[in-house]
Amino acid sequence: MSEMRKQLPSGDWISFQKLSAETTDVDVQAFLAEKGIELPLERISVDCTTDGRKAYAIISLQRSHIVDLVWRAIGDDKLRGHAVVPVIPQNAR
Repeated sequence: MSEMRKQLPSGDWISFQKLSAETTDVDVQAFLAEKGIELPLERISVDCTTDGRKAYAIISLQRSHIVDLVWRAIGDDKLRGHAVVPVIPQNAR
């Protein structure tokens, strides 16, 4: 893979592989928005593999955003009759 073409802000990174070579940052942003994940373009980087056949995207998420995503995925579901509440541990790095 080639190096990312732009610097992403700090956060937890997620990579998406084997995308069409024509994929852009805006395409990834729109795709994620359709899934309820709103990200500014500054947190998305798309580049082509070294052979130019495929693209890959890397997104940078803040931990609070990850907790929000998990919270939405869990919804009102209960585990053994009790609410499941995702939080970031106080000693998290």
